[in-house]
Amino acid sequence: KEVITGTQDWVYEHLGALFWVVELWSPNKEAGIEGYKWIDWYRDHPVEDDLKLLKWSDEQCGGQAHVDWKPFLHPQLGQVEIGGWDKMNYWRNPPPALREREAARFPAWMNQIALSLPKLELLRTEVRALGPDSWRIRMAVANSGYLPAYVTKRALERKVVRGVMFEIHLPPADP
Repeated sequence: KEVITGTQDWVYEHLGALFWVVELWSPNKEAGIEGYKWIDWYRDHPVEDDLKLLKWSDEQCGGQAHVDWKPFLHPQLGQVEIGGWDKMNYWRNPPPALREREAARFPAWMNQIALSLPKLELLRTEVRALGPDSWRIRMAVANSGYLPAYVTKRALERKVVRGVMFEIHLPPADP
């Protein structure tokens, strides 16, 4: 079985950290192509899918997503052909006219992720003077978030988690 992995797998396996790849855009779906596994489709797909994508380029992108190949005299390489798909502006990212629509879906998803993260809450504090320059401060905190403070068991296994730390920053002392 072929397995394709990348940075996100390494980040989880070695650091125990969660990692998301946000793939909001799919020109295939926009062109009406469904029921495919991306990498398999990319390697080999029916010519009818190419025709659907070209139709989508012509009708929805003003023909800008794919430009016809044409001869070009390159100053160093000589005669070449240029053209094809504008992968940065139509494949990897939505066309400029659709970017706002596509990006509008992202904040709700990001908010859902944020709400699941650990959330330390200060439950109570107790401050007691021990002398003119000494104080005892006690605090009680709790994690009210959905995920534990270590986030994943993998992070514990890899020993990359440190305990909860508190820092108190005092203003400069008067001279």
